[in-house]
Amino acid sequence: MANEKSIERILQQNSFEFVTGDVDLLYGRTYARDNGGSFDIIEIVDLDSVCGADGQIMVQARVTSFEWLSTQDHKSIQESFDTSSWLPDLARNNKNAARLAYAESVASYGKADPAGYGPNHFVAVFDRTYEKDAREHWTSNRVFGWGYAAILRAVENAIAACDSCQVFPHEISD
Repeated sequence: MANEKSIERILQQNSFEFVTGDVDLLYGRTYARDNGGSFDIIEIVDLDSVCGADGQIMVQARVTSFEWLSTQDHKSIQESFDTSSWLPDLARNNKNAARLAYAESVASYGKADPAGYGPNHFVAVFDRTYEKDAREHWTSNRVFGWGYAAILRAVENAIAACDSCQVFPHEISD
């Protein structure tokens, strides 16, 4: 039976680490995986809070790299996310966590591409009451039913999108 722990487990088994988000998975979280030169980012987004899509969760896979950033990008990200106030302390305590947190900031700033060459975002409906509405508003092959099992399938597909992606620095879009 799928539950929040099974979702966490599959992300950890695929080397994704929790970066930021709510205590309750249903209100959104971000996970990241360091691939050396690039980072895979999986976001679990509460669409109800974002755009009023009742009971719907989006799982999105993106990829980013520090190599894609200009000096101005680094300055803009530092100003936008006030990284100078928290990143140095985090880096002293846990360099890997600091890299993942900065990668998430870079992706949130908009310097990230969709992961993979197929679909990179998937919708799950947590409350079955809203499943019909979700299927009417989203591409049907990206809606994975309802409940934690649907979120787990969406996460598995997002991981597969990340795994299928070979990243080259010139591929970043603005």
